[in-house]
Amino acid sequence: MSSEVEQQNLAIKGMTCASCVGRVERALVRVEGVESVEVNLVSERASIVGSVDSLRLINAVQRLGFEAHAVEDVHRARQEQHVHQEAEQHRLKSQCLWALAMTCPIFIIEMGRHLFPVMEMWLNSLMGEQHLLYGIALLATIVQFGPGLTFYRSGLRSLMHLAPDMNAMVMLGTTAAWLYSMLICVVPDLFPPSNRFVYFEASAVIISLVLLGRWLEARAKGRSGASIRKLLTLQVAQARILREGVEELVHIESLTIGDELVVRAGERIPVDAHIVDGACLMDESMLTGETMPQSKSPGGKVVAGTTMLDGFITIAVSALGANTVLSQMIRMVERAQSAKLPIQALVDRVTAVFIPIVLLVAVVASISWLVFGPNPSVSYALVAGVSVVIIACPCAMGLATPISILVGIGRLAEHGLFFRRGEALQRLTHVDVVAFDKTGTLTHGKPALQSVYASSEVSIPEQDLIKIAASLEQGSIHPIAHAIVSAAQQNKLKLVQPLAVTVYPGFGISGRIDEQLVVIGSMHCLQRYAGIDQNELAQFEENLQRTSSHTHVFMAIDHVITACFVVADTIRHEAASCVQSLRAEGKEILILSGDHAQTVTALADELGIDEHKAGQLPGDKIEAIRKLQANGRKVAFVGDGMNDAPALAQADVGIAIGSGTDIAVESADLIVSTDDLRRIPFAFDVAKRCMNNIRQNLFWAFAYNSALIPIAAGVFYPLTGLTLSPMLAAFAMAASSVCVVCNALRLLRL
Repeated sequence: MSSEVEQQNLAIKGMTCASCVGRVERALVRVEGVESVEVNLVSERASIVGSVDSLRLINAVQRLGFEAHAVEDVHRARQEQHVHQEAEQHRLKSQCLWALAMTCPIFIIEMGRHLFPVMEMWLNSLMGEQHLLYGIALLATIVQFGPGLTFYRSGLRSLMHLAPDMNAMVMLGTTAAWLYSMLICVVPDLFPPSNRFVYFEASAVIISLVLLGRWLEARAKGRSGASIRKLLTLQVAQARILREGVEELVHIESLTIGDELVVRAGERIPVDAHIVDGACLMDESMLTGETMPQSKSPGGKVVAGTTMLDGFITIAVSALGANTVLSQMIRMVERAQSAKLPIQALVDRVTAVFIPIVLLVAVVASISWLVFGPNPSVSYALVAGVSVVIIACPCAMGLATPISILVGIGRLAEHGLFFRRGEALQRLTHVDVVAFDKTGTLTHGKPALQSVYASSEVSIPEQDLIKIAASLEQGSIHPIAHAIVSAAQQNKLKLVQPLAVTVYPGFGISGRIDEQLVVIGSMHCLQRYAGIDQNELAQFEENLQRTSSHTHVFMAIDHVITACFVVADTIRHEAASCVQSLRAEGKEILILSGDHAQTVTALADELGIDEHKAGQLPGDKIEAIRKLQANGRKVAFVGDGMNDAPALAQADVGIAIGSGTDIAVESADLIVSTDDLRRIPFAFDVAKRCMNNIRQNLFWAFAYNSALIPIAAGVFYPLTGLTLSPMLAAFAMAASSVCVVCNALRLLRL
């Protein structure tokens, strides 16, 4: 209950519509010390930033009539929310079925009497008209104060706080219809014969339809949170720890950094770790979206929640609990799904004044019908007032934005794309310039052997040249040495142990392979340490296909120039398709790299990118992005390195490649958990579709209310004789919310 907590989360139960969200937000903002508040209807969470005691926040919410408690144990809160959602679905299903069971006889009798006079005569002769009316009244009363009691509990509280919500509107509308009908039933002499109409079927059907809509909404919201639950199922509760050569099954909470664990084929990795012994194939698809298994060997990293397909490994714990990649991804998805997009501000402004205006319209409509309406004017006034109150319920408005965010961001997470900030989803749709770092982003960031040129003076096969060079370089930590050794490993060449190895820092290396003196390095190295004539080296290099982005490494054997190894940082195979897809969407592509101009130009030419800047320090990248922003451009920056962190933070949307540094990831808005650049155009596509989905939801929610409220009020009756019954109003209100949810669920098919 500390007042020093900068960000707190509250779980809130009882919110049903956008007006509930607005009431909670306004109450929390008024608490002293609160800087900002975000309340999400779908996740039923409130995120509060500021220095304030959590007890004061809880009290502020509870005074509104909602249940609230602080979220301290995130894992337990997730489980409780899932249990609560399932219990809520079960409760709503039970209430809905109960209400429908009582309502169906009322509906059949009332509609049958109106449509088939023979049925009315038969029922009156069987039971008597008054007894039949009493039976209908009894069933309607059971519905009103049985399943319908939930609307009274919440509705009365909201009225007491002078902030009527959906529950209050349903309560007022159905109570008016039920009370009027009950008076007609019990004391009919109070009303003239022309006004003696009952609306028991309207009150019962309204309650049944609203409960049906809520049940369908609850089921849909359960589906929309599937991505979080999938991630949660990846968490492992126990692990086999290795103690003095003996395996022991323990709970992961008892583990510490450095503990050695044993994992067998078919098991999930319990924590983030690195392999100490053994090799295996890992299925990382649930975290990265990458379907191809990944080979792992000693020294390789393994991530909690991934599945080992084969092998037997010993791993050393490197991260636990909230620090694992899996836990961080779950937090990112939850945070992004609970975020409030800028477009939601429109909804908040409208719903803040919407319900009071609707109630005023209902009162004006009722009075107008009483004064100017035809007989039975009381019935017309009641129908108009009840219909306006029911039809205007803003459920669909409250669900329009958060349900689409929940589904869209969850879908992205299933493909290895994680938003750290939910509002970046909307900003991504406005981006018109995508700037890329080069090394480690468009390229692999590691030099690789491109080709081998053999001297015409020797007749050594290429594979043997690679074997000799790799044998000498196998102990070096230089990136170029790694490239040559990796090429030998890929060709499954058996290396030999070099003798008398000497390293010349900044120049090269020498040693004896099979009694031969081998020198590998720059032209200066071979000239100085292998005795090769400068003119001979220059003539050999002239015969090579010189490329500015490549590095040439020469090798001499027994003072004779033998070969040249061409090494370069290779372009990612998917980089070209990524650039093409973004350009097809109308995005301008730019390279901002700290590498040499010749290297950057060669890369840009190969990828067909016209705009590129080389020699860019971190400050230069920021300045380049600021210039674009000053000209009204919206910029996304894609990077992976520590030096990219400032640019990622400056851009309108920072996109970090998953293989990047922790600092880069922490500065970004969107994290691509794999190195597959094709996920970036996919993220743009999903963001665009998600925002289109939200706009569709908002259009239908607003259009529905705007179109039907005048009809419900009877504005068109003098011209067309058209009115809207409370039953149809209830059906339309429930249908609008279900349509909004179903429209959002279409994003699951992406």
